[in-house]
Amino acid sequence: MKDPIKRKNDKELWISFKKGDNQAISSIYENYYLRLYKYGIKLSLDPELTKDCIHEMFCTIWEKRASLPEVTFVNSYLHEYLRRSLYTQLKRKNKINNTSAQGDFQTELIFSFEEELIHNESLREDQRKLQVAMQKLTNRQREVVELKYYEGLDYEEIVKLTSLKYKSVRNIMHEAMKALKQSMAIIVFLLFS
Repeated sequence: MKDPIKRKNDKELWISFKKGDNQAISSIYENYYLRLYKYGIKLSLDPELTKDCIHEMFCTIWEKRASLPEVTFVNSYLHEYLRRSLYTQLKRKNKINNTSAQGDFQTELIFSFEEELIHNESLREDQRKLQVAMQKLTNRQREVVELKYYEGLDYEEIVKLTSLKYKSVRNIMHEAMKALKQSMAIIVFLLFS
């Protein structure tokens, strides 16, 4: 069975982290490091500076965790923090020294932040559509899908938990996926027609 901390959503991880949970900050770090690194490289064009800023950011938020705000969108919070940190470091190193360079940096950041907001909104819409589609499944199909994809169980664990045969679990999953694909296609078609 997978570690329960990995199944918590970002908001729950953030709350646990603020209470001093080392495993929560580790999960946040693991979940976001690569995205933050790619984002930082695009902004700074300096891999070492980006790594340093990410490391410093996580050290700082750990030290100041009790005074940090409640955060719903951890992804946006971390990206914004890194953006400001990179800007400060680049300015300090005189890599951003004139108004037009600063404007270019800010324009790139605003565009990236807007992309992130659009991406988050798109994810929320997809989640809503999936919830509607999930409601159309039979109770057994919904149970198997939730155990597999929300709880992270493998087929053997689902068999033990539900007392179904392995082949039955696979068949139920196959039928559920087929139904979800069909429902999602219908929802998308109705939204855009």
